Amino acid sequence: MIHPHRLCQLELHSENIQASIDFFTEIFGWPPVPIAIHEYTVLAVPEDCTFGISIVGHLPQEHHPYSSGVVPYFAVDGQLTQILQKVEQLGGKQVWGPRPMPGYGQLYCVEDPGGIRIGIYSREEKAAPG
Repeated sequence: MIHPHRLCQLELHSENIQASIDFFTEIFGWPPVPIAIHEYTVLAVPEDCTFGISIVGHLPQEHHPYSSGVVPYFAVDGQLTQILQKVEQLGGKQVWGPRPMPGYGQLYCVEDPGGIRIGIYSREEKAAPG
């Protein structure tokens, strides 16, 4: 059995990304981080927060009628091939990925047979000093 290490990211879908960024900045003090990850805006959460938060454009209901608007991401270590194979064996599918996050790792999004989306994050292996 494959076990994720921890919840590492929550993806929140917004119909107005800038308004959501402004809201989270003013209400919680979480401004956007100056990093470009495709269409994601990552927020600067407190250091002791065990997960990150990113905001993306809202998925239209006709595109994905069962989306909850929240996608949890789980960190895993080097088991991506086995996880992706098992997802398909159990009737799920890979939605997208890999999406490289330079200096950090790879992102994938999978969907279970019921339409629930889950993100998978794998850290990059750091090269040994040599």
